[in-house]
Amino acid sequence: MPRVADLVGRTLVDGGIDHVFGVVGSGNFHVTNAMVDAGARFVAARHEGGAATGFEQAGWHASCLPWLHEREVALIGADTPQDVQPSGYDEVLMPVHAVSLVAMGLWLLDNCDLEACAATAVELGQWDFQLAVAPVRFAGTSGSPVNPIATF
Repeated sequence: MPRVADLVGRTLVDGGIDHVFGVVGSGNFHVTNAMVDAGARFVAARHEGGAATGFEQAGWHASCLPWLHEREVALIGADTPQDVQPSGYDEVLMPVHAVSLVAMGLWLLDNCDLEACAATAVELGQWDFQLAVAPVRFAGTSGSPVNPIATF
């Protein structure tokens, strides 16, 4: 069974994308590799900020928090730790975590493995599902391992 990244990569190339740009040695290359396998040309790019700091990732910027709050979002999840890095806020390491957990009560699901969920959605042609998340109760912490369950 093909992975979601393979399907996305093939679809992008079939749609006319013939070049893919990436920073060598960083990021998630599953889609990039799938695009190259489908015939796209990989072009290595540089990112001076990443080279200087040694750490960069995609994610939510703190300026998105009012938008999430206005819509009463209860939970966000991603295959990253949520915060874009560099965040642009030198005094706060992870501003999305700091504000959303403390001031908003927003639940964060970090580092999700979304491949199985996405593959099931593609297979069923269904993009909505019920999500159940049951954290382990620990005293004095703000985090817990969870086993999220998506029911289609």
